[in-house]
Amino acid sequence: MRIRPVAIVPILLLASRAYALDPAAAAIAIEPPSDAIGAILHEPDRSQHIERTAVEVRTLESGTSLVTISLTLAASAPTWTTAVLPIRLPRDATVVAMAFAIANETHTAESLVPADASQRFDDATALLVDPALLEWTGRDTAAEQLALRVYPVSTEQHPTVTLTIALPRVAQPHVVIAGQRARPVRHAATAADAATVRGARGVSEDRSMFVDPTPRGAPASQLAIRNAVRASREPLLACYADRRADDVVLRFTIGTDGRAGAVTVEGARPDIARCIGYVVASWQFRPSPSTVAVRYPLRLVTR
Repeated sequence: MRIRPVAIVPILLLASRAYALDPAAAAIAIEPPSDAIGAILHEPDRSQHIERTAVEVRTLESGTSLVTISLTLAASAPTWTTAVLPIRLPRDATVVAMAFAIANETHTAESLVPADASQRFDDATALLVDPALLEWTGRDTAAEQLALRVYPVSTEQHPTVTLTIALPRVAQPHVVIAGQRARPVRHAATAADAATVRGARGVSEDRSMFVDPTPRGAPASQLAIRNAVRASREPLLACYADRRADDVVLRFTIGTDGRAGAVTVEGARPDIARCIGYVVASWQFRPSPSTVAVRYPLRLVTR
């Protein structure tokens, strides 16, 4: 079942340029939903929030400032949701890099054609993989409009997205997050920073940035299996009705088509084992060239 996208609290980054007196002329904003991107957003859910932030600034010899914003997302509800953050960039600003960290692993975004990136994001969420997508949604006279989509966000899943944005001819960037001005940490620029800017394709009508922790064609990872278990928590608990849930061991295979099969449940009564088997058999993972045998100890805790 797909969960509706939700929005989270506003972020505002202002950059005072060497040649501009009005900081709003160089604003980067990550905001709540607006009608301008109604095709992507649905009604807001204030249970989502930004748990932690970090902002760093490095200035290149050319005068371009690199502003790196790290956002750790969380929610007050256990239901997995897709967080959607609208972003406004000055017309000459460029997102030069995006990274996505979840389950103690960090992954770097790749540049894709927008239609391919959007389809891969939808495919990944359907398979309970944890993707992130940054895409162009429009422009006005002052700004480019982007949208950042991150899945999953819940009480248990707290992914961190890091965006690096190049601001040409910026004298002093100012960052405001959820109404509070941040204190950016300044670092010296490196040769790698300059190379990142030179090689960046950015996000535009023609390119999106997409992160998928599981490479296509790779067998199902421990992360994907864990996600399937967590997403099925309620139907698994329902197998016990009013009885206390026991610790069990799941054994099953994941075929080349990605479907779970040959399910056995150790440590449960026959009727409960059958019920759990039906739940596991419904899992769909990403297809791969090889069959994977899985042994998964399962402990269900009633909240």
